Amino acid sequence: MQNRLRLTCNEAAAGYLKANQAIALVSAEIVPVSGHFIRSPVTRSNDSERNDQEVLPSSKPMMDRLLERFRSADRVELYIDPDPNSQLLMIYLLSQAIRANVNPSNLAIFQGTTPWGQQNAETSIDAVAPSMQVKEPHLSAAAAIWAAYAAATPQAFLRLDPQDLAPFPLMNRTREALLEDLPSADAGLGACEHLVLKTVAAQGCTVAKVASAFANDPIHLIDLPQIVDLVTALSTGASPVIDGLNGRLGADNFHVDGDACESYTRSHIRLTDYGHKIHSGELDFVKTHGIDRWWGGTRLKGHTAWRWDRKSRALISPEC
Repeated sequence: MQNRLRLTCNEAAAGYLKANQAIALVSAEIVPVSGHFIRSPVTRSNDSERNDQEVLPSSKPMMDRLLERFRSADRVELYIDPDPNSQLLMIYLLSQAIRANVNPSNLAIFQGTTPWGQQNAETSIDAVAPSMQVKEPHLSAAAAIWAAYAAATPQAFLRLDPQDLAPFPLMNRTREALLEDLPSADAGLGACEHLVLKTVAAQGCTVAKVASAFANDPIHLIDLPQIVDLVTALSTGASPVIDGLNGRLGADNFHVDGDACESYTRSHIRLTDYGHKIHSGELDFVKTHGIDRWWGGTRLKGHTAWRWDRKSRALISPEC
């Protein structure tokens, strides 16, 4: 087929497709689309001026060029991994396809149950995942899901109609994982903070082991750059949760200095007394430590924030 465009969620998936194309003698343009949609702002910070055109994920700089390619390609194929961030990328791309007036008959989704970057080059695409032809219900559902996730509160996301989630096999799991990453009703910990504290709690461990715990977690919410940001954040402030960290690197600079990065990842970190009290539930993380991060379009900030009560499956407003 002429003028085929293949979009992936990361470089590893693009590597598989390039190797597979060489074997299968298929010609297509392959574009890895990077973007962090979890714990990163997806809207402009001025909520009073927010509208549909102001949705601003980290992949925005390349989106205009992608939309032009969407329009000109005879076929656009999305190769989507099962992790929540990749699912959100799929939803975002489909919601943008509506804005670009892309013909849905030109779009197809290949939804892998394991990451595309882990496939052997000799394994055919169809053996990994069948093609799912995009239709109008997929586009309208994607628009509803994205609007709910980018809203100023998580309420619309919780209230999404089951019919909006139905076109996407892994979206129910994704929604549950994202709700779990809101501060919990009991201790104020999101899923990511909880995994860090759980990994470090017993005898302490290296930052590398914390990163490994995230990589091996079935949900796989965040990648290494965001893990670095989280670990650094937990080790700073008036009441640090962990100590023993060598350096204070962040997502933007941890790869700049190789020696500093190695020293950072080899740090043997442990919970502070305060951290142990948070982990045991004796103290509430948000109330005592405060919070300043994003959940979709919701800014979680200060010593009160939206929370998720898993038992009652209910959101708790900051005013409560």
